Amino acid sequence: MLKLFSVLSHIVAGMFLFIICTLGFTAGGSAITMTVAVVILLVPAIIALIFGLSLTGFHDWRRHLGIVLLWTSLLSGVSTITMACLTNTEELQAFAVSDYSFSLAGSLVGSLIIVTLASLGWALVNADGKRAVIEI
Repeated sequence: MLKLFSVLSHIVAGMFLFIICTLGFTAGGSAITMTVAVVILLVPAIIALIFGLSLTGFHDWRRHLGIVLLWTSLLSGVSTITMACLTNTEELQAFAVSDYSFSLAGSLVGSLIIVTLASLGWALVNADGKRAVIEI
């Protein structure tokens, strides 16, 4: 039962990290507003991660944290590519309001966030030193 709650809290933390990655692609708002929003969303993500890791006694914490970061960056990358493809279609541009919030103007910031999460996750998974063994 503790393992289930640990996985659920990792999913909640990943959701907040995904929202932070998505904020990197939003257009509008000042840098101070975006920083406050990131900090506000980062606090529950860290709390959920610590709660999930504490339920397993911080056993393999590098691996678990790395997996959460890798999956968050993967989901963010896929959803960003999907939104970029959708916003470039003629059908959506015909119905879109001129100031919709998703824009590729913030693509540098969003891409840096996704790449940072992916590299940190990869480093944490590899720092564990354990390899998955599949027995047949």
